[in-house]
Amino acid sequence: MIRISFRSLLFHLILLILCFFINFGWTEFLNITISENENLLLENNFKKVNCLRYKTNKFIPIKYWNEEQKHNEKIKNQTNINLRYSTNHISSFTTFYDQLDSSIEKVIYNGIYSGSSKTIPDFKITVTLISTQDPDIFYDAIDTYNERVFTTLIYEHPELWWLGAYSLDILAYKYGSKYYYETTYNVLPSISRFQNYSGTQVSKLSKRINFIKNDIKQKISTLGLTSDYAILRYIHDYLIAKITYYLDENKKHIRNVYGALVENKCVCEGYSESLQLIAKDYGIDVIIARSKEHEWNFAKIKNKWYVIDVTWDDPTIKGKDPPSGSYSNLYTSFFLIGTSNPNYTENESIVEHALIYSAYSVTNKLIKYPIIQSNDYSPTIQEKFEVNSIKFNTSYISSELVIGNCRINVKNNEVTCPSTSGHLCISGDNEIYKSEGSSCRKTYTNSSKKYVIALKTDNGFKEYSYDNITITNTTSFIIYGCGEDSISTGCMIYTDNEYIDTINQHIYYLDRNYQYKQIRSSIYKDTINNKTYLCNSSGLCFNSFNQGYYLAGSQASDGSYNKLIKCSTTSCGSATIPRVDGFYINAINGKTLIKCEQTKLTPKCTVTISSLNIKTNGYAYLDAGNIKSTSKSYAGIITCTTSICLSISKPSIKAIQYYLNGNISEDKNIIQCNEIECKSFTTSPKKGCAIMDSSTSGNVFIGNGNKFISTPSEASSTTNKYYIDAIDNKQIVTCTYNSNYGKVICVHGSNGTNTDSSVHYVDAGISGNIIECTTLICTSKAGVVGYYISGNSNYPLIKCTRQSKTSKCENVAKSQVKNNAYYLDGSSTLNNMTYNKVIYCNSNSLCTVLNTANKGYYIEGTTPGQLIVCNGSNYSILNTTKIGYYLDGGSTIDGMNYTQIINCTSKTSCTITKEVNTGYYLDGTSTKDNLLYSKLIVYDGNYYFSLARINTGYYLNGNSNFDNKDNKNLIYCASSSKCSSIKTTSNSYFINSGFDANKKKLIFCNKDDGCYTTSAITGFYVAHNGQGYIQCTSSSTCTYYQPTTTVNYINSGFDKSPNILIKCSKINGCISQTANIGYYMTYINTLLLQCISTSYCFEITPSMNSYKNADSTNYSNSTIKCSLVNNVVTCKVGQ
Repeated sequence: MIRISFRSLLFHLILLILCFFINFGWTEFLNITISENENLLLENNFKKVNCLRYKTNKFIPIKYWNEEQKHNEKIKNQTNINLRYSTNHISSFTTFYDQLDSSIEKVIYNGIYSGSSKTIPDFKITVTLISTQDPDIFYDAIDTYNERVFTTLIYEHPELWWLGAYSLDILAYKYGSKYYYETTYNVLPSISRFQNYSGTQVSKLSKRINFIKNDIKQKISTLGLTSDYAILRYIHDYLIAKITYYLDENKKHIRNVYGALVENKCVCEGYSESLQLIAKDYGIDVIIARSKEHEWNFAKIKNKWYVIDVTWDDPTIKGKDPPSGSYSNLYTSFFLIGTSNPNYTENESIVEHALIYSAYSVTNKLIKYPIIQSNDYSPTIQEKFEVNSIKFNTSYISSELVIGNCRINVKNNEVTCPSTSGHLCISGDNEIYKSEGSSCRKTYTNSSKKYVIALKTDNGFKEYSYDNITITNTTSFIIYGCGEDSISTGCMIYTDNEYIDTINQHIYYLDRNYQYKQIRSSIYKDTINNKTYLCNSSGLCFNSFNQGYYLAGSQASDGSYNKLIKCSTTSCGSATIPRVDGFYINAINGKTLIKCEQTKLTPKCTVTISSLNIKTNGYAYLDAGNIKSTSKSYAGIITCTTSICLSISKPSIKAIQYYLNGNISEDKNIIQCNEIECKSFTTSPKKGCAIMDSSTSGNVFIGNGNKFISTPSEASSTTNKYYIDAIDNKQIVTCTYNSNYGKVICVHGSNGTNTDSSVHYVDAGISGNIIECTTLICTSKAGVVGYYISGNSNYPLIKCTRQSKTSKCENVAKSQVKNNAYYLDGSSTLNNMTYNKVIYCNSNSLCTVLNTANKGYYIEGTTPGQLIVCNGSNYSILNTTKIGYYLDGGSTIDGMNYTQIINCTSKTSCTITKEVNTGYYLDGTSTKDNLLYSKLIVYDGNYYFSLARINTGYYLNGNSNFDNKDNKNLIYCASSSKCSSIKTTSNSYFINSGFDANKKKLIFCNKDDGCYTTSAITGFYVAHNGQGYIQCTSSSTCTYYQPTTTVNYINSGFDKSPNILIKCSKINGCISQTANIGYYMTYINTLLLQCISTSYCFEITPSMNSYKNADSTNYSNSTIKCSLVNNVVTCKVGQ
């Protein structure tokens, strides 16, 4: 070949185009002269181009001649042929290829072989031949060149089974001093029996051949055969046992390796070329030997050539059965024999084995054979030992790669199946039979139009039925297509790269030796139908995807996989090695999980959590499949329902979410997600303590001592629920109804305490308990009868009661809290009776604990009229509230002096009296009947206090004082233990027994204006509502008297003007009135009252005389007569 520049190549192309049109449109020969100035002139020495076209006849090899062609050919000198020595036998034989002319024939050979050995072979192959030969000479020689080349090709390359017939077309042109012959070979011309085959079809059939070849090699390997002798012997025996000699020219492949190895039916060419094909893979020199009507082999062992004729060793030629478990029916008469062997030199044999030296002619001697040994080959002891290990244990030739042959009796064509029920065998017609134990049933034929998938067992192959068979990534299958192939009949081994079983949703891929494996845990792209399939770990394949991950990669012995495929609902990525330990959503059904471990070393991914075991409400799994998750930090979680699992990313804002870790069986492990990461930790599920359940609004995880349980909080728009925070016992979990979102929301937060006091919450985690929180800790306690300050400002108090030996605690709404009232502090009692503290709620319903126990009484906020009593040490409920007054304990600091009292007007009505009314009050604690009281409370203008000692007498009733001056009512104590309230009905005086009696000895009561204390002067006063009078002998000494007679006194009271007289009678009592001018008898008969006007009277000591009786009502008593009696002037009424 010569090197040609780009400009020259362009020139060549132009010439070829011109020659093409010229030859097909104008003439066979054309002279073109190109001017030096023309653009087509690229080189100065290129002046003239000769362009011509040559067509030859079509050629067909002898083996495909019909009977008429073979009959018309006469083979000369067939007898006495010496197979060892002749001019066409050489001792230095290497290959037929080495006998080719290097300048022309090897170029043709290399071009044809290169184009034909492609995966998809070329059928039209152009070879450029460069020669100085004149076209006439070249054309005369080209047929010989081609005959020798194609003979060599088909003798040395049985794998190119379609080669043989050919035609050619030559386009020649002269370039300078050389001729260029563009020779195009059509290796599948119209005369070829394979003319309708496409390159893809030829490739498919070649794959089947390789499949069977590899199957045989697998058996040889299994037997451990190593010597050329044993290997050739096994191939020899195998072909005889498998192939049925079958002469039917309607079968296209009876004369090539496809018919022999795949269709199991052939004639001599199939035997010999199959032996050569397989032996070549072991480096054993085996060549084709050809006669006009027969083909066999020469094989080289230990540098010597011998004869092998597998066809003549096949007993089926002589009508006998194939071997049946021994070699008694298998011939070796033509296995590695010499030319002197009688079997080879007998008349019939020598005619059949009369060599010819061309594949296309019985007369042309174009090739040379090696010199064949005259003696048979003598195997060594080792070689014999290896051959003895060749045992066909059954009549069914089976291996890991192909369905074994059925046993066929050629006399009656009876087919026998394997003895094991369900197992398959294949007949010489490539029909699949299935054993039914005692019978044999033809199951699949060309008309079945079905692909049969077979699975290897210890007894051969059985059809894969998808039930009760454990399949893994390493399980191998073989596939036969029955009637699915337009270029062959019967059931043929399937050799495509993949098989899509659309019915059972499995895809099989070609692995090795044409064994198939199911695609599992992987993506498969069907480029022909433009579909993408995703195959799960069970081998089921889908062309629609779920969002999530699929197991992929290789499967380990423990069933785990080392890769995952991530899919969206529309596409899937490639299989990748996971880098994060944790869980991935299994996209097969979207409701199971894949768990990957050891991702830093060798990943192990398995479906560890099935849909039956998936944990749903409240549970989550750390999402290793989140794109932002790393080996150190998870970026989200997976939550599941019974129907689907979803990936949830960590919060995008500052927030905290909690879930039970579904991966931990004890339900103590919590997953916490914040805006930074999701992580898991273990915390104690202390009874009643809780964590908010972020999976369900309004739910919390409540500890029961052993584990956490997701539980509805049952909070509502009117009721909040509280729990001790199981993570931080200084906090609480609060569940409230959020009107903006229309749902209950639970949050962790502060317990609401300050440094001064503790707060409480009704414990929703433990019935009957309350939560008590300080600044250090929150604890749950059994609710004791009483009240607690609540941490909820809308519910200032918590009330706990005891019902049927069970505590019940409930919130007290702000509207239900009584202002300025007290409540027994439940946290301060041990017996539910006496309490160390009370809670005071002011007018704004702000409640605080009173830490000091001040003696006194307190209005209890729950029951109207109910009072709390404090003895100075503890508090208790006053059993019965009586009408009267009580010292308000909330108004004292010393338990003695009080600024307020409580007025109870009935047993259900008590109020605090804030008016500073001086006076006395009936102490409600001292009465049994609400009438008589044994104690009084006094208010001295500054404080209220209990009267230490009660004197008999009258007291200003502070309750009746409206202006702090006048009291319309009085308290009368008949004794130190019998006091009661009385009403004044007239203007009169009472002797004051109160605290100011030393200064104001009297109490004056005006029936209209009330009562008040007043100083006494010597004299007389209308007293006790006119029932009697009081005589004061000094400002501090006064005495009450009830009149026994009618008597008059000078009135010293406030109404003495104008009522200067007090007139008393036993019957009518005493009244004040104006005087008549004159004289009145008075309290002693030695004195008289002289009235000089109606409003002015005074006492006189009378003389013995008569005085006008101003009190006279008739004549008989108009005069008071005074006389000396016992030396004392004594007066009396009379005439």
